[in-house]
Amino acid sequence: MQDMVMGMALLKEKEDDITKQILHLSEQTTKIGDITNLVSDFANETKMLAMNAAVEAVRAGEHGKGFSVLSVEIRKLADESKQSAEHIRTLVTEIQKVTNATVMAAEEGTKHVDRGSQLARTTAETFQNVSFAIGEAAESAQQISLNVQQQATAVKQVTGAMETLNKGARDASTGISQIKTGVQTLNEAAQKLKRMV
Repeated sequence: MQDMVMGMALLKEKEDDITKQILHLSEQTTKIGDITNLVSDFANETKMLAMNAAVEAVRAGEHGKGFSVLSVEIRKLADESKQSAEHIRTLVTEIQKVTNATVMAAEEGTKHVDRGSQLARTTAETFQNVSFAIGEAAESAQQISLNVQQQATAVKQVTGAMETLNKGARDASTGISQIKTGVQTLNEAAQKLKRMV
């Protein structure tokens, strides 16, 4: 039971470590989300600059054709950057959902571990109480056995005393019978003497 209590404590410690790591992961995904927002904003601004550059290239006429091609490529790059940022934002949102669900599951697991730890401690205490009660019962049984032995000895002594008394009573009865016979003999002798006198 003590091993189980220690195992539950270790499990709780590991569960706490996992929860901390998940919370750290959640913080990191939030930071990634913030960076993604910056990339998306940067892509929007780059696209606006590319559109302005395209307008200026049209105004410049023949001399702005190379600049026009460059502005189209910059706009494509900005669109791709924005799409990538949106994709990253979607992934981050999914990761945050999973992370939040994992945090909730970890918290629920921590509650179960706490209940398990409490149950293990209660069970260990119960076993200790049972062990103590068994020890007391064994002690009581030994005391009862000793008392029974003492009572048996006392009964033997009483029986011996009763037998001695019984023998003494028989001896006394025999002595009384002998005395009675002796008294009768004396009475008869006295009666004879009296008649003789």
